[in-house]
Amino acid sequence: MLRRGASVANAAYATLKVDGRYRLYRVDLLTGRATGTGEFPRRTQVTDMATPLDA
Repeated sequence: MLRRGASVANAAYATLKVDGRYRLYRVDLLTGRATGTGEFPRRTQVTDMATPLDA
């Protein structure tokens, strides 16, 4: 997260294949804990994604 051009928080995301489905996870960089935030449509392979810094 940016505030006035400076980073004030961090976020990491991972797209992982779990039980045959591709899912999106948010990863806490301090603990390594991954929390599911959504899944992609069946038969859709996700290998990477990009997000803007100021979103």
